[in-house]
Order: sequence, then structure tokens, then C-alpha cells
Amino acid sequence: GQDFVELTPLWKILAGVRYDWFDADYERVGPLTDYGRTDRVWSFRTGLLFQPTDEQSYYLSYGSSFNPSGELYALDPRGANTPPEKNYSYEAGAKWDLFEGNLSLQAVVYRSEKANERNTDPLITDVFLLSGRRHTDGIELEAAGRITPQWDVFGGASFLRARIDESINPNDVGKVPVNTPPYTASLWTTYRFLPYLRAGLGWEAVGKRYTSLANTTQLPAYDKWDAMVAYERQNYAVRLNLFNLFDETYYTGLYTAHALPGVTRSAQLTFQLKF
Repeated sequence: GQDFVELTPLWKILAGVRYDWFDADYERVGPLTDYGRTDRVWSFRTGLLFQPTDEQSYYLSYGSSFNPSGELYALDPRGANTPPEKNYSYEAGAKWDLFEGNLSLQAVVYRSEKANERNTDPLITDVFLLSGRRHTDGIELEAAGRITPQWDVFGGASFLRARIDESINPNDVGKVPVNTPPYTASLWTTYRFLPYLRAGLGWEAVGKRYTSLANTTQLPAYDKWDAMVAYERQNYAVRLNLFNLFDETYYTGLYTAHALPGVTRSAQLTFQLKF
């Protein structure tokens, strides 16, 4: 249930509540034991919005959520006996629409907290310890605009500071969580040279990411470029996408013992038909 109420023309408030009944059963071939778990959890969401004009908005928000131990559709002895993790988010932001809608700017500062984080105790085989806690402080900046009637630009950047606050392993406290880059950024621009011909160029950057809580190994930072050219008519379009123009070596997925490389230099031709 959720309601958005206009208190005055300038002030609005959002309030919501959600109840989840999460019931998971994991069946295994005998003689292995089947596992099951049921969680019933309330989550909340609220926000305050201030709109002094149609072109600008400012807001504060708070929300909660949870992660059940059966969220990956598999259970083990620990997961079957462990309550959900809890998550909390605090956010403040602003949005401006300028130059008759030709430029949109957005800025957000936030904190995300994970409480009751699942930790594994090697001495206890049938239950996780909900003893962990971590937080992430972040800033997000976004811009989208039309420089000329033919030229569009979209860009954004995020800056993160993530830390582990509590853990069953005291050596992890103060370390950076796995797969949390200190920054990400992207920029994409398109230009329409002719009424039916459009080209685009994009850039993406990601900071280094640690692959273990010990922060001893990491995936390097990277940036890569993509491009696009498209011929678009009312009923059909032909589009050529070029990925990783300079054949940068980078990694998208990371695990404790291995990483997944990103796409090498490649091309994709797409034909779209509308009817």
C-alpha cells in the first residue's frame, strides 16, 4: 500500500508499507535432506517532496527492505535456519529542468546500510550469525540535455565510500566490501547528421574493485568506448553498434577465485521493423 499526498501546492508526502510472505522449499534427491524456510517481513517507505516551481524539485526519503536466505532459490542447513538480512536507505536529492526542458540536472546524496548481515561461523554448521553490518555513502550526478536540435548528450557519475562496520572477523572491519568501485561514470552523445542518419559515441569508466574482504586482490579500473550509427525511418531502422572500440581488457563479473572478462572489440548489426 502506498499513497502520495499533496499537503500544499509546494509540499507533498509519500508513505508506503509492504508486507512480504516469502516461502521457499528446496527439494533434493534422497537420501539428502529437503530444506524450507518462511519469512514474514514488513518494509516501509516514506518521502517528503518540495516543489517551489515546476522546474525544480527537492526531496528527502527513507526506505527499508530485506534479503531472505532463500533468495537464490537454494537452501543449505545454515540458510534454512537464518532470519533475513535488513537494509535501510536514506536519501536526499534535487532535480532541475532548465532552458525550457532542454537540460535536466539531478544530484543525489545517500547512505545505504545493511544490518544483520550473514556471517559464517566455522564452529556452527547449522546457522549463520547475523552479526555483520556495512554501509555505503554515495553521491550521484546526472545530466541530460539537447545542445542543438540535432545534438543530444547524456552523462552521469557516482562516487562511493563503502566500509564494513561489524564482522565476525575483526580483521574485516574498516575494509571495503567486495565489488564496490569508488567511482563509476558514463557519457553518451548522439548527433543527427541527416533526417534519417544518426551517430553516437559513448564512454564508460569504473574504478578498481576488491575481490575479497581482505582487500588484498583487486580488479583494475578501466574505461572503454562504444559507438553507434543508425539509419532510421518511420517503419524500419538499421543500426550498427561497435563495442569496446580500443579493445580494452576489463572484467565485469568477479568472484573469489576468478573473474569474467568483458566484451572484446565487437560489432552488432540490428534491423528493426515496425508494423
